[in-house]
Amino acid sequence: MRVWTPPGTIIFRTFNEVRNDVSLLMLDLPESFKRERPHANPAILPSLPREDAITVSGKVTLTNGYPCGPALRATVFAALLSNLFEDRKDALMGRAREVGFARTLGGVNYPSDVRAAEQLGTALARQIIAGDAWAKRNVDLQDELAAITALRERRPKPVEPEPATDAAKPAPAKPQAGNGSPK
Repeated sequence: MRVWTPPGTIIFRTFNEVRNDVSLLMLDLPESFKRERPHANPAILPSLPREDAITVSGKVTLTNGYPCGPALRATVFAALLSNLFEDRKDALMGRAREVGFARTLGGVNYPSDVRAAEQLGTALARQIIAGDAWAKRNVDLQDELAAITALRERRPKPVEPEPATDAAKPAPAKPQAGNGSPK
């Protein structure tokens, strides 16, 4: 017997578990490489302020940037979502790449930090998808997505406003003498 859960609960729980697992990995991984961020190099001027103190488990640390945590999480999430929404794979993976690009553009990660995170994220997602737990959870996720879609289809459609008629459109502004711009 299945217990009713509000729509979105299984999706939330699944991705929250994945986020927690990736976060556990990222607690020690950057420290094992000890690669400083670009802004630690005095010859490189970042476009964002320095991230000196990031609190992890109540302890203030100077974080290392390899691999890039945000790009890793974005890649794992995008790959898992692509498994659920195959028709949106390109858009989802493109959005994940934008996360990494923004980190590089902001000067908080090197491009190689992002590349490593994308490769690791893809490998992690493949491992998750290949596992028995994902196969079992995927059935529940698909059921939940179908239920959400059914709820959306039953929701009343918003009333579209009537298009404006020519009589209701304002007249274009006439240029004034002087610099030629409308006043």
